[in-house]
Amino acid sequence: MSGSLLVGVGARPGEDLARVAALGADVDAGKEVSERVATWRLHADEGDFLLTSLGGVMDADLGAGVRRIFSETAQAE
Repeated sequence: MSGSLLVGVGARPGEDLARVAALGADVDAGKEVSERVATWRLHADEGDFLLTSLGGVMDADLGAGVRRIFSETAQAE
C-alpha cells in the first residue's frame, strides 16, 4: 500500500505523523512492527483510506465521523 498522510489528530508533541502513517501501511501489508498499531480500512467519498492509531485501539464511531467529514467536504466543493 502506498499513499499520503492526509491529516493527523491527537499527536503527542514531537510525534512524527508521517512515521505513524508508514507504520500503518506496514501493518496493513502484514509486516511486523515494534509498536502496538491499529488500522482500519475505510471507503468514503470515492476514495479508500487507511486509518492508523498508535496504541492499538480505535473507537467504533470513527468510521461514521470520517465519512461525514468527507461527505460535507464534497458538498462544499
